[in-house]
Amino acid sequence: MNFPELTNPFRIYTDHRKFQAENHKCIAWVANQLVERKIEVTPDTVNANKSDYPGTKHKVDIKYLNELRHTFTESHSIDAFKSFIDKLNRDAYKKEVRETTLVDLYNKLNNPHSSIEKIQGEVEKISKTLMQYDGASLGGFKQLAEIDAEYETTVQRRNEGFTFGSTGFKAIDDELTVGFGEGKVSIVAGRPGMAKSALVANSMHRLGNKGIPNAQFSLEMNNISVYDRMISVRSGVPLEKIIKKPEELTQADKIAIKNARKALKELPIYIDDTPSITMEKLEMQITKLKEEVDIKVVFIDLFMKIQKPKWLAGKSTTDQYTEMLNHVQRIAKTLNLHMCLVVQIGRKAEQRGKDKRPQLSDLKDSGAYEEIADLVLLLYREAYYKRGKAVEKHRNIAGDKLEIHVAKQREGRMNHVIEMNFIDDTTKIERLKDVRTRQEEEG
Repeated sequence: MNFPELTNPFRIYTDHRKFQAENHKCIAWVANQLVERKIEVTPDTVNANKSDYPGTKHKVDIKYLNELRHTFTESHSIDAFKSFIDKLNRDAYKKEVRETTLVDLYNKLNNPHSSIEKIQGEVEKISKTLMQYDGASLGGFKQLAEIDAEYETTVQRRNEGFTFGSTGFKAIDDELTVGFGEGKVSIVAGRPGMAKSALVANSMHRLGNKGIPNAQFSLEMNNISVYDRMISVRSGVPLEKIIKKPEELTQADKIAIKNARKALKELPIYIDDTPSITMEKLEMQITKLKEEVDIKVVFIDLFMKIQKPKWLAGKSTTDQYTEMLNHVQRIAKTLNLHMCLVVQIGRKAEQRGKDKRPQLSDLKDSGAYEEIADLVLLLYREAYYKRGKAVEKHRNIAGDKLEIHVAKQREGRMNHVIEMNFIDDTTKIERLKDVRTRQEEEG
């Protein structure tokens, strides 16, 4: 089918992806039948020709179809609906290629009797078909009238809050223009001990509480360690106590942990702790999860631990990271989700002197990160460098301050600092204002 593609996917598609997977198959099948019969594809003609989807007991759900019809009521609804059907067809084809065709090709490659020429021909055929499916979205000139028609959808999504992606923290969201927006890439960077992983764990927990599906590739810690952090954040029980001193847990601690686990396991949070995962495997896992639960934000902690492709072995480190970052950007744009990369800064910042706050140039191969990233957040904790000194590290407000420097924001204000409070023993992060208010009330 050669329907025109709109720039922005429709809310009806993204919001019902998992629940309506079978309905999408049915609708696409009915639409294809209409095309073969040379009948125009509209919500009404699909409704009039609804049928059983071959090989299943599913039918097009009337309530869902009516919701579709209500959604596509604008003057450009016919083209919009055709674009929606075309997207279903392209996604279905890509899924078939990924789950069936590529597996068959892999098996043939491992078969010594297979013809390389024949396999190459099949690969070229697949590539050509994929290009045809994606042809409408690969670019090309558009007159402003076409762009303006698409702009209506963008305005509607902005009004409904769909173009801004929350970080989970209101104090941080208030300082950002797009946040963890769809199709964007962000960087969270800092030296060891600057609460990078803690910020990710807190963000995941807060997003999950809002019902926003999110996932993490944990290349540094296993999934139990990540879960321990979330339990500590949720329960308020010190992390060290949970891990190393379970015999010191009070009855109140045990109840708090039990309640935290009960709440956490209901949240749409997913963790993959595969060590040294490849970019290809990472993309496959994200794509699969996107199809199942319409994931919105994906964190990678730590990004530099992703296994570098063998074909990049002869290239410089900068070129390797540039190619990998380009791959991440393609994933974000293709799957319409946010990719947040956790990056560790080298020792350069600590050799600077008294002020050890990180700068954008401290990022190894910073040019690659600065070029690709839509948002760069640099983390700094003064208290980390005061360890062993006569300070009450866990209770002093100034000592626990976490500075989040907005070093880059492609569509907003830059070079300002957001101040948060980091509670080291539970790894919880909250607004500094909330801590001061609470201490005033307690005082």
